[in-house]
Amino acid sequence: MNVPLPLFIALSSLAGRGVALKVNVTFDFEEWIRNPGYHEGGTPQEQLRCYALPFGGIGFASHVLTYLTFFILAAGRSPILPWRRIDHGGFSLALGIVSLLSTLSISILVGVRCRASWSFILISVWKILLSFSVCVSSIHAAVRTMKVYGAWKDAMEGDEWRRHRVRRRQKGAFKRFWSGYDDVPHGKYSGVLGWLAFVVVGNIIGMAGIGPLVRQSWNDIPKLRTLSYVFIGVSACIMALSFLYGCLVPPRSEDGKISRSMGGVFAFLLSAGAASFLVPFYIDWALAVMVGDLAGLPTSENMILYWSYFVAKRLPMFIS
Repeated sequence: MNVPLPLFIALSSLAGRGVALKVNVTFDFEEWIRNPGYHEGGTPQEQLRCYALPFGGIGFASHVLTYLTFFILAAGRSPILPWRRIDHGGFSLALGIVSLLSTLSISILVGVRCRASWSFILISVWKILLSFSVCVSSIHAAVRTMKVYGAWKDAMEGDEWRRHRVRRRQKGAFKRFWSGYDDVPHGKYSGVLGWLAFVVVGNIIGMAGIGPLVRQSWNDIPKLRTLSYVFIGVSACIMALSFLYGCLVPPRSEDGKISRSMGGVFAFLLSAGAASFLVPFYIDWALAVMVGDLAGLPTSENMILYWSYFVAKRLPMFIS
C-alpha cells in the first residue's frame, strides 16, 4: 500500500537546516514493517534505522514533559494550565484513552520492525511501559475527577450548580492558582504517582536494551564514554542523597513510632527509584551520540510514526 503524503517540514535550526522545504514522502507500510533497514548483527548506527520513536534532544524534552505531567496530575491540576483544577472528567478520560491506544500501537509496531535486534526490542518495551504509565495516570485522574464531581453535583440543586460554574469562570487565573478552588471537594489525586512503578520497571528493561549497544560502541565513540561517566556520577550522587534522606526521615507506623526495621528498606528503595528517573535521559542521549544526531530528528521513512507518537504522548497534558 503506497500512500503519497505531501508534507511541509520546518527542519530544526539545531540541525543547521533551518528552512521550510516542500517534500513528498511515500510511506509503504508493508515494506517499512518487513525491512528494518539492516541485517542481523548490524552496527548500532544501522540498527537505529528501525527505531521510529523520539530520542536525543527531542526525546529528552518528551521525558521532561512526561514527568511534569505526572506530578501536576498528582496535584489534581491540568498539566497545560496548572493553575486550573481538573474538572472535565469525560473529556480527560477520552484524551487518556486515545493517547494510550495510539502510543501503545506505535511502540508495538516499532518493536515488530526491530525484531532482528534484541536491544531495540527491549528499548521498545521500555517505551511501551513509559507510555502506558503516563496514559493510565491520566485516565486515573480523569476517573477520580468524574467520581468527585459526579457525587458533588448530585448533591447540589441544578441552579446552585450553574451558579457555581459561573462563579468559577469569574475568578481570575492568579486568584484561582492560589485559592485552589477551596469551595470544591476535589479529593486526593496522589494515587496517580503509583503508576510511576511502571516507569521504574521500564527503565530496568531499557537499560538491559541499551547496554549491549553501549558496549559495542564503547571504544569507537569517546563522547559515549563521557556521557556514561557523567550518568554514573550523577546517579551515584542522587542515590547517596536519597539514601541519606531516607535514613534521616524513616517511615513511621500508624501510632507515630519510627519503624527502624523498615528504615533501611525505605532508604534503599528511595535512592534506587530516584536514580532510576535519570535512565530515560541517558538512553535517549546515548542513542543520539551513537548515531551522531543530538537533536534526534527522524529519517524520512520513520517521520510519520515518530511525530505521531510524540503528539499522541502529549495528549494527557491537555487534560483540564
